[in-house]
Amino acid sequence: MMIPYQNLYIYQISGEVLNSKSFFKEDFIGCWNEGEISFLFFSNPHDEEVKALVDQKGLSLLSKNVLEYKAWQAGEELKPFKVGNLVICPPWENGVAEEGEILVYLDPCVVFGTGYHPTT
Repeated sequence: MMIPYQNLYIYQISGEVLNSKSFFKEDFIGCWNEGEISFLFFSNPHDEEVKALVDQKGLSLLSKNVLEYKAWQAGEELKPFKVGNLVICPPWENGVAEEGEILVYLDPCVVFGTGYHPTT
């Protein structure tokens, strides 16, 4: 299996972005709102579309960052690990489940991270 996308394109916006899925169609991964700041995530650059949104909504683009997908995990190499009888595996690894175990492919994407945080 392969990494879902090579890079993450992250746009930091001053202001809350709502209904982002209706505005962005292609390569849009999601929006994270934190207080008065919004982060838009894409698998390809969308400078013109983000500028149009910012202009239309009266918001401000604070920054644009490009990260390799794997770097989003803070440099931690993600490998399969076990929780009870579950084997949690990123989609680019070949996971192996032994008898009585269940193999679960989980794309950490921009939400789950490494999978080691207690909330995950």
